[in-house]
Amino acid sequence: YSISKLDIYEESFPFREVFNQICQFRTINIDHDPDYINFILTELVCASKSSPMDVYNPFLNDASSLIKLSNKFSLPYGKSYGKGYDEITFCVSIVKLLMNYFDLDNVFLEYGNAIDSVDINGASYDVIMSKLPHVGGWSSKPMSKAQNKEFAKIYRRKKLENVLSSNFKMDEKSFADDSQLNEVLESLLEKMDMEFDSQNQFSGEYESLKDNEYLFLINLINSLKKDGVMIVALSQSFLFKNSLETLRKYLTYENNFIDTIISLPDVLGKYSRPEIICVFKKNKVDDNVLFIDLSQDFNAKKAQNSSHGIIRRNLLLDEKTVSRLVSTYAKKEIINRYSNVVTVSDIVKNDFNLSVSRYVDTFEGEFIQLRDLAHEKKEITSNIKELNKKIDEMMKELDINF
Repeated sequence: YSISKLDIYEESFPFREVFNQICQFRTINIDHDPDYINFILTELVCASKSSPMDVYNPFLNDASSLIKLSNKFSLPYGKSYGKGYDEITFCVSIVKLLMNYFDLDNVFLEYGNAIDSVDINGASYDVIMSKLPHVGGWSSKPMSKAQNKEFAKIYRRKKLENVLSSNFKMDEKSFADDSQLNEVLESLLEKMDMEFDSQNQFSGEYESLKDNEYLFLINLINSLKKDGVMIVALSQSFLFKNSLETLRKYLTYENNFIDTIISLPDVLGKYSRPEIICVFKKNKVDDNVLFIDLSQDFNAKKAQNSSHGIIRRNLLLDEKTVSRLVSTYAKKEIINRYSNVVTVSDIVKNDFNLSVSRYVDTFEGEFIQLRDLAHEKKEITSNIKELNKKIDEMMKELDINF
């Protein structure tokens, strides 16, 4: 709005150009999704879904992932959903979607944190795609169980009121003043609470999941449609962290949600933090998990992005590498030192450790059998004894003493 009031010609200063320059000011800190993550996520979504209708990014950032996907499918692909927890970035995402010709009637964004609540108007999705934040880095204290339940109750009350307002033209005053209506609403909320608790009951060894730092992953999977797919980038520690073993058991052995795990090269990340891409499917037809190791066999190219007037170089996987990755993912191929298909029973034997290196052997040297090595050592020892014996005999003949 402020830019539109400037006395300039749009032909000389297009809004898109001016807006991009404003977003690069040093005083503005905008959370961007990495290009290399968006590139891989988009290609994997295309390999999973021919025409997704409802796409959700629970950690929206600057909406670049939704924009890249829409460009790939040639808009419109349906409805877009997203949540943003940073105010400036959230506003920037709305403008970027508008500039990229999104129909805002089919865009549903919420300013909030998906870790607290993944829900947007009770919607379900064909695709969920996102780079997940480092969960352990959140400074806010987790809510107690009582606070969490109260928060959920308030949230469901608000949804009920919205339904009554839109369908029956009730106003806010009737909700506050009509005691009989309030009694009915409270009774209905209690029944909803009981149903909610029964659907989300974790008992026995799974009780710890109630307070798990990655509980929102389960909630996201539950919000998928029956044939939905969720493709996310997250820290590699998710695969082997001891405190997450119960969660990994729940996602594999109990529910068979994990379809594919892909390790990414360290050099792609800005801070060289190991990352993975994890594909979740709600209704899998088998109990196999595909592991792909991109840490060794890959080629990268440089993508240039202007930031604060400086050219920032960001590595991307090249087309050939991504094409091979997508083909392996789509065909579930087993390729020596690159990919492997593992059954859930094998994962159980490994105590639910999902490290890619455990299932994909990238060792390029020659393997030596321990039995052969022991035999060779025995033979060398015997030869040394024989050699020492001969040397002693020669020393005696020469009358040399030590």
